[in-house]
Amino acid sequence: MNARTLTPTALIFLLSALVFPTAKAQQAYFSLGAAHCFGSGGIVHHMFEESSISGNVITINAKRLTLGAGNNYRGDLRFFPDDYFGIGIQGTIFTGSWQNFSSERKIIYVQRTGRSVRARGFSMAVGIHGKLGDEALMPYISLFPGFFRGSLDLMDTVSYSGLLTTSRWEYQNLSSFFCNVAAGLDIVISKELVAFIELEYQSMTIAPEKAVLLIRDGNNKLEDLPVSEKVILFKDNITNDYTQVPDENKPRQDLRPYFPFNNFQIRIGLRLPLMR
Repeated sequence: MNARTLTPTALIFLLSALVFPTAKAQQAYFSLGAAHCFGSGGIVHHMFEESSISGNVITINAKRLTLGAGNNYRGDLRFFPDDYFGIGIQGTIFTGSWQNFSSERKIIYVQRTGRSVRARGFSMAVGIHGKLGDEALMPYISLFPGFFRGSLDLMDTVSYSGLLTTSRWEYQNLSSFFCNVAAGLDIVISKELVAFIELEYQSMTIAPEKAVLLIRDGNNKLEDLPVSEKVILFKDNITNDYTQVPDENKPRQDLRPYFPFNNFQIRIGLRLPLMR
C-alpha cells in the first residue's frame, strides 16, 4: 500500500501505530447512531416575535429561538491503541425541528404574520476518547472539535385586508467551528456487536453569508423579480449612501444575523468491532 492508496481508516491505524508502538490491546470500531437534540439557551431575536391583538391592546411575548433542536445521524470510526485511550473521525447529518412564530400588528388593517424556521446541515469532527477498561459495561468520555456547515429554511405567511402572501427563503452557508463533549456507556452484546447510549452537549453560534428567495406565492419562477428582492448579502458592517438610488439589479445588503445553535443530545447506536 503506498501513500496514494491510503484510506482514512488505514491512515488512522498507521498514525496510531507510530504514536503508540507499545500498545497492549489495539481495538477499532465503526459506529452508527442517532440522537434527539433538545435546544437549550436561545435568544429573543427581532426577526422572530410573538404578538397578539385584543381590541386596541397588543401583547408581545418573548419566545426564544433555539435552532439546535432536532435530530442528527452520525457515523464514526474509532481506534484504541490501548484499553483506555482512543482517537477517531466522525461525520454527522443534522435535521432541525421547525419552530413557529406568529404576530399581529394593526395600522389600518390587522396584519397577521406566521414565520417558520429550521436549521439543517452536516459536520465533520475528530475525536479524543477515553474509556474504562474492556468489560461488558464500558463508561467513556469524548471530546471532539469540528466544523459545521448548513443552511436555514425560512417560511413566511402574511395576511391582511383579505390578501395572503407567502414566501420561502434559504439562508445559505451557515458555518461554525465547535468543540463538543460527551459521556456514554458501551454495552458489549457479543464479540461482533456493541450497543451504546450517550449524552452530548453542543454550544455554538451560526451566521449566514446570504439569503435567496426560493418561492413566492407558490411560484418558483422568479426571473421577473428584481435581484434586490430575491437575494440578500449579509455583512458584519454595511454603509448606505442615502443620496444614491439603490440598484435593484444588485443584491441588497443587510447586517449579518447570528443564531444560537446550542443543544443537549441523547444518542443511541451500535458499534461493530473491526479488530480486537
